[in-house]
Amino acid sequence: GGARAVGVGERAGAPVDAVVDVEVVGETEARFVVQVRDVDRRRRANLVDAESVDEPTAHIRIHVDPFMRLCGGRVEAASVLDVEEPQAVLSGDRELARTVVENLAFTP
Repeated sequence: GGARAVGVGERAGAPVDAVVDVEVVGETEARFVVQVRDVDRRRRANLVDAESVDEPTAHIRIHVDPFMRLCGGRVEAASVLDVEEPQAVLSGDRELARTVVENLAFTP
């Protein structure tokens, strides 16, 4: 959770006050809603309650399998997004959503 929040704020460069809603669907379902705030003039991204958000800045709906492969650095975002049948649906600020998908990989 925390690692994903850092990716939205720092690696993806989401602007202050942006809200990114990542909806994971399939055999395992999860939802991560991350809001970027200004804390001491630094961007900080934190998980927030989905019910506290009216309209996210960007929304990503992705199947659990490609989500896990992206998080593990096993595949590039292009193999999930730039194919005839994309495995993720991006809406709202699609450029920000794509940048988040491109930055899902993390190693603890």
